[in-house]
Amino acid sequence: MAKKDSLEDIIGELCAALKESYIGTVSHSYEIMKERIKNNELRERWYFTADFPMYTVENDKVILYFAKREHNLIFRHIDDAVKQIKETRDYTPSLDEMNEIKESVKIGETIKIDLSELNLQKHTDDELCYFEISTASKSENESNNYDSLNKTQRKFAEMVYGKGEDFKEVMKMLKDNKMEKTRIYVLNPEYVKKKAKNGNAISRASWVNRFLMNSNFDAGVHNVGSAGGCIRAVLDAKPKGVTQDDINSAYSILITNPDKIDDNKYAGLSGLVTNYITGRQKLTKE
Repeated sequence: MAKKDSLEDIIGELCAALKESYIGTVSHSYEIMKERIKNNELRERWYFTADFPMYTVENDKVILYFAKREHNLIFRHIDDAVKQIKETRDYTPSLDEMNEIKESVKIGETIKIDLSELNLQKHTDDELCYFEISTASKSENESNNYDSLNKTQRKFAEMVYGKGEDFKEVMKMLKDNKMEKTRIYVLNPEYVKKKAKNGNAISRASWVNRFLMNSNFDAGVHNVGSAGGCIRAVLDAKPKGVTQDDINSAYSILITNPDKIDDNKYAGLSGLVTNYITGRQKLTKE
C-alpha cells in the first residue's frame, strides 16, 4: 500500500473520484477524523468514506452490518451501484455478497448492529434516524458525556470516530471547536422494512461531514452524484481510458461554448464530420 503521507483529496462525484484513486487507500471515517486533529484543512470538507453499511431484516429485527473498505460492495461495483442508487436511492447486493458481509463479522472486519439498540431519534427526513454523541468527557459533564452511550452505541461510534484513546482525542477536538454534540445517521428501520424484503438487503454510501455540520456521520447517503464531495485517498496516476461520460461532457461544452473554439479546432471538427459523412456514404452504397 502507498505511504500515508501521499493521501490527498480527490474531488468529485463518488464514481468519478473513486476511479481516480487507488481503492485500497480510500480513508474510513475514523481515519479522516484522526487526521483532522492535526490537519485543519480536512475540517472544511465532507468526505465519502470507505465504510460500507448494509441493512437487512432478520427475525423481524432491522440489522445493520457495518463493514470496512475490503468489503465495500459499492466500491466493488461502482458503476452499477451508483446507477442503482441514483434510480432507486438504494443498492441491492447479491445474496452471495450478503453472505460475504455476514461472514466478515466472524473475523472482526464488520460489526453487526440491531438498530433497536441505538435509541434512535427520527430525522425530519423520514428515511433517516440518528443518535447523538456528547463530546464531553465524564469529568466535564457528569450526566451527559460520551461514556453515557450504551454498549451498542459506543461500538458503532468507535467504528466511526476511532477506538480507545483515538476516540477520546477526536471528541476533545470536536468539543474544543465548539461542537457539544455530533450525530450518527442511519436508515430509518421502517424504511428498511419496506425496501429490504424477502431476505434481501439494501445499502447506501457513507460520508463524514465537515466541521460546519458538526462532523456528523451519515450511513444512509443516496446523493452519490454530488460534485461537491470528495474522497481521501492516494491518487491513481495511471492514464485513464476515455469513457462515454467524457465524450458527453466534451460535446456539451463544445455545443454551449462555440465562441471558445479557435480556427484550428474548428478545422479538426470539420475533418471529423467529413470522415463521418464519407463513412456513411460508403455504407449506403454497399
